[in-house]
Amino acid sequence: MTSLSAEIDSEDIVHLRIARWLDIMLPPGSVWHHSPNEGNRHVAFKVKQKRMGTKAGWPDIEIFVPGDQTLCGASLSIFIEVKGSKGKATANQIAIRDKLEEAGGIWQLCRSEDQVQEFLEGLIKLRGK
Repeated sequence: MTSLSAEIDSEDIVHLRIARWLDIMLPPGSVWHHSPNEGNRHVAFKVKQKRMGTKAGWPDIEIFVPGDQTLCGASLSIFIEVKGSKGKATANQIAIRDKLEEAGGIWQLCRSEDQVQEFLEGLIKLRGK
């Protein structure tokens, strides 16, 4: 296995663990989604997706939490970029992060479900907490 495939596998494993954790821990009324922007695809498919609104650099996970389940009392739009242990945000990801934050979204890069938990504990009422 090459180091590139090990990194991809590592990021996929981290993402799967985070997905399981979100399903269990997000408060009632919350909804989350994974935007599958990654992967090698045919050029025609990429062109179609771009025309339909797909944005290069869009975060891996989007979470929407109703105001009665947040610590601030306002509904929140939260975005998480998942990376393996050595992954770095790309220029497109940084540009989208800046736009999302300017629009009132909250963005975070996370490398584990523990980092997601630490990040979200400061924002929302997690189940079992």
